[in-house]
Order: sequence, then structure tokens, then C-alpha cells
Amino acid sequence: MSMELLLTQEGGGRPLWLLTEAALAPWLAQQPAAVVNWLHANNFQAERQRVLVLPGEGGQVAGAVLGLGALRSVDELNLWHAAGLSDRLPGEHYRLATELGAAAATQFALGWLIGSYRLTRYRSAGAAPRAALIAPPGTDVAYVRAAAEAATLARDLINTPANDLGPAELAQAGFDLAARYGARCQVLSGAELDAGYPLIRAVGAGSAREPCLLDLRWGAAGAPRVSLVGKGVCFDSGGLDLKPGAAMLLIEEGHGRGRLCARPRQHAHEPERPHPAAGAAAVRGEQRRCALLPTR
Repeated sequence: MSMELLLTQEGGGRPLWLLTEAALAPWLAQQPAAVVNWLHANNFQAERQRVLVLPGEGGQVAGAVLGLGALRSVDELNLWHAAGLSDRLPGEHYRLATELGAAAATQFALGWLIGSYRLTRYRSAGAAPRAALIAPPGTDVAYVRAAAEAATLARDLINTPANDLGPAELAQAGFDLAARYGARCQVLSGAELDAGYPLIRAVGAGSAREPCLLDLRWGAAGAPRVSLVGKGVCFDSGGLDLKPGAAMLLIEEGHGRGRLCARPRQHAHEPERPHPAAGAAAVRGEQRRCALLPTR
């Protein structure tokens, strides 16, 4: 994710109007004939997620309009209204020409960054310029950047293929995160799993890659405790009848749970961070079907 796509400069930028269906007619009444004719020619009705670039007299980008559909108020928008705009608009700098409250401005900026995500480990993001947003007044920029970086971490881990991200690599990502934020990190494997978490050990026994449990802790010892537990499936072939075939369509959800436990760690805006634990395992053909496994 490119943090440079959210700017904090004052002034400049092409105007970007946010229009609900109800606000379209009053807005058009205040625009020059060329803008009115352009919107009519393109049948712009302020439909949700509809984007239309406004041309200038010399053919350059003069601005753009974004439809919000039947939303009652622009202050009710959420991050999904802005997601994807960094790719759908020409590569210019944009400023909101529609006034938003602080909460809506923060959501809009967060959606702009969330939608700009790219997995760049295997290929470059490209050299073409991308649309950047000048943070609207009232935006909590620190929160937006922290939340966007946290989402990027989780998505990068989810999208990394199993040959490059097994239990050991996922555990290393946890160590790296702990080192960055001064957290405590412990990895349990082998006999420690047998003693305390036998089912993680049992599921991971079907793979040549050892399973582990990653325990991340952050915060003062006496602070209220919030615990997050996630299953981080690094690989599941689906060939062991572990679940019905149709359920394999959702296997990516299982891949993501353990990764998402790491996400709040990076979210610097939260006053109290949780103490996540994530189990990581891979599965292959040696696992026996219909086994009865004792728990603690």
C-alpha cells in the first residue's frame, strides 16, 4: 500500500465532489452549462460508486464527481465508498470539494488507502502515476495510516502462497512485528504443543513442516487483558476430506484468521493492544481420517 497516496498538503489538487442522488439536482443548478451538459451526456445520476471525470477546456482533468447513491447524507458514507478510487481516477492529486464531518472524512481517507493495496512481493506496483488524495479537513491522519498499514500486513500474509509462507515464516513475521513495537513474543512447538495444545500438534502432524503456536503480548502487566486467538492455516490441500468440497471455496478465510490476529498489533491508534495467539499449521497426506484425539 502506498502511503504517499494520502497527502497532508494544504491547497491544490483537482476538486472531487461527492453527490447523493438527492443532492445532484441542486448541485447541477450551480454549475456552468458545460458541466451540466457533460453530466447529461454521460447520463450521470449519482449512482453509488459511479465516477465521472470532468474535462477542462484544454482537455486536461478539471475534476471529478463520485456518486453516493441513495445515501441520506454524505456524513453517512463509509470507507467502501472511497475504496478503489486511486485506480479509477486519472493519476492526479484530488481534494474533496464536498465538506465532510471528521468521522466521514477519516472513513473516506481510510477507504482511499485500503483500496490502493497491492501485493508487491512478486511484481512491482508499476510506474504509472496513481491518484492521490489530499486529506480532507478533520481527517485523523495518524489513525488512517496506522489502520491502512495494519490491513496491508494482514493482506500480505494472507496472499503469500504456501511455498513462501509456512508455520516458521508466519512465526517469523510475528517476531518481526513484536520487535517493531516492543512486544513480547514466544513460539511453542514440539513437546510444548504436546503438553499444552495437543490438537494443534495433531493437525500439524500431517505435514513435514512443524506446527507452532505464536504468543504475542503487549502492554503493562496489570492492564486489562484482551485476547485474540486465530487459526493460521498455511496450507490445506483439501484432498484429505477434512471438510466438504463446497467448504473448500472458503479455505482462504481459514488462511486469514491467524494473520488477522497480528493486525491489531500494528494498529497504533488503539489505546490498549490485545494479546494475540495464533496457531500455524500445514496439512498433507499422512494425516489419518476419523482419528479421535484427546484434548487437555
